[in-house]
Amino acid sequence: MEEKFDNFELQNKNDHFNDSGPDVVYIDGNDFIKGNMEDIWESHYDNENPFDFFTNDPDNKLRLATYSALPNNPPKAIAIYFHGMGGYMKISSFLAQKIKEIDVAVYGYDYRGHGKSEGKRCYFGDLEILIKDSIAFIEKVKEIHPDIPIFLGGASMGGNIAYKISLRNPGKFKGVFLFAPALKSVQNCCTYYSAVCLGSLFPCCGISTSDPKSGTKSAYSLEKIENDPYIKKGSTSFSSIKAILVGMKGVESTFPEYRENFIVFMGGNERVVNSEAIFDLVKNSPSKNKKLYHYKRMFHNVLMEEESFDVIEKIQIWIRKSLF
Repeated sequence: MEEKFDNFELQNKNDHFNDSGPDVVYIDGNDFIKGNMEDIWESHYDNENPFDFFTNDPDNKLRLATYSALPNNPPKAIAIYFHGMGGYMKISSFLAQKIKEIDVAVYGYDYRGHGKSEGKRCYFGDLEILIKDSIAFIEKVKEIHPDIPIFLGGASMGGNIAYKISLRNPGKFKGVFLFAPALKSVQNCCTYYSAVCLGSLFPCCGISTSDPKSGTKSAYSLEKIENDPYIKKGSTSFSSIKAILVGMKGVESTFPEYRENFIVFMGGNERVVNSEAIFDLVKNSPSKNKKLYHYKRMFHNVLMEEESFDVIEKIQIWIRKSLF
């Protein structure tokens, strides 16, 4: 097994970037593995709705779309991935296909009101509702694959969810990989409290929160976003804005408690989440196995960027090292 892993690592050697220290790696310019962006968007999960999954709300039972990518061999581990706000699991399908190559099964679901799941579009009143759904999803996957190590992954809001679940369940997961996690608001206090107030008074009203161009520099990805009916575009409800802002409140105070094995990816052109908080997580966490990869030119939506091929290879290697 050790010889096989050594060969894998040599075949995927990509350590010719500048390492500024044991915990943070800066990757400048174009010094990273590249690929064809069509591979990202033309990829699919092997199975849609491999099992039925519903919300557990007596007065609001919703069917949530589930996805899986299974290796040819019996899985050595499970990776459960949580997507970002307004997105859905399709965006992570290429990641899933590459992870399954190392005999790791990948599962995920579309949040209520997202992607192919039921519910009012991108509308929720409390991030804890999505966390509750996500914990139930993890338990469902564990029923299918008992006694197998589990990795958690997440992007943006999904990174917040993965972080909080692993924080509240120390030692239960093999590791956590995060893409530009939403750990702290970029808004000042005045804007924050205004948004929270609007979310309480006018929950169903909304506002346009961001331009897709703030998430990716890839023209190909921008075209795909525009033509994908399952990706939320236009305005976001004040209720959902309030939920994510409140969900980030106080998260940074927990960084000194976070001992999980984790790896984080973010870009120098981050415009959506607070970059400083991501650096603070890596600095203040007492974890003995932590790493931040900072790509100078990358934007917020990591899996929609040309750097994603490099990111995915690093995750493959990190998972293999974590398992063996």
